[in-house]
Amino acid sequence: MRRKDNYRVGTMNSFPCAPAPVGVEDLGGNKLIAQNPQAGDISNTILAAAGLRPAFRDLTTRNAPKVALVSPTCTDDILISGSGFTDRARVTLGGQPVEPVTFISSNYLSVKLPRGSSGGAVTVTTWAGTSAADVDANATPCRSLSTTFSNVGITSDSNSRVGNVDGFGYSYSAEALAVRGITPGAPVRAHGVTFTWPTASPGSPSNTLAAGQTVGVYGSSSTLGFLLTSTYPTSGSGTVNYTDGSTQEYTIGSPNWAGDLPPGVFPVITTPYRNGPNGRDDRPVHIFYAGVQLDASKTVKSVRLPNIGSEIGPDVPAMHIFAVALGGSPNLAQGQDRRTVVGRVGRTGRARS
Repeated sequence: MRRKDNYRVGTMNSFPCAPAPVGVEDLGGNKLIAQNPQAGDISNTILAAAGLRPAFRDLTTRNAPKVALVSPTCTDDILISGSGFTDRARVTLGGQPVEPVTFISSNYLSVKLPRGSSGGAVTVTTWAGTSAADVDANATPCRSLSTTFSNVGITSDSNSRVGNVDGFGYSYSAEALAVRGITPGAPVRAHGVTFTWPTASPGSPSNTLAAGQTVGVYGSSSTLGFLLTSTYPTSGSGTVNYTDGSTQEYTIGSPNWAGDLPPGVFPVITTPYRNGPNGRDDRPVHIFYAGVQLDASKTVKSVRLPNIGSEIGPDVPAMHIFAVALGGSPNLAQGQDRRTVVGRVGRTGRARS
């Protein structure tokens, strides 16, 4: 390839009018690029050999990003699909930067849903431009329970002031729970259901205040179980969503977390003391199990929690949910202690399409 005419090397200037086109002729059967190259017309190999930095390679070889769809997955991730994405793309959610950004391909990015996020515009920015689409995190049917944790319910004995289960500054003791084998991420078994205890460290949000959130619970089983407690006795209704589009209403409840228990109720976990604003308080506190009978022939997709309320305070009822899991059907004929259930297995509504 050789230059024919009108060619010089120099700094880029502003032209009062467009310069005359550069004359180029091909001598070796090579590909000639159009005046306005499209994405991929000039390979990164050529541009790298020419000494262009990656940012300018993106400008030359990429289209501006276009966000086509934002789809929450059945984890804490948000999958962003579209075109023109690069490995240096920046993402914001509701105007706030989200990191890290996982580059899957020029058509897909993935980011983690920030804790407590209510959604908003998902914006993708590359060197070539910006594009956005909306996501409603509250309507996300597959976010995990842990992404909704908002209450600090467990504290260390040496830093007890940061917790507040009941509006008076009291919380569960991490040390007292550990004596009973309840540590971050540990399995907790109750009534045929195996739960995973929250992995949150003491002093971090470790439970959800049930306020109508929808969380991802996937699988087939005859039982849906909850590890929960309440400040003041609470009871509320929620919805099980199946993959075939049908739903099932349920009702669960819990006694008060501290003090004497109602007759015939046996908690899953009891510790002999709790933490408070002034340190240890020698009053027993409890965590309970509640169960819901499911249609085992169907597959659960998600669960809407009861709508008790998202606030805590003196004289304010609240339902605290630490874990949700699917399990086998309680086998009462083989001696399973029905008293483990708070009151009784949650009332089962009729499935409807």
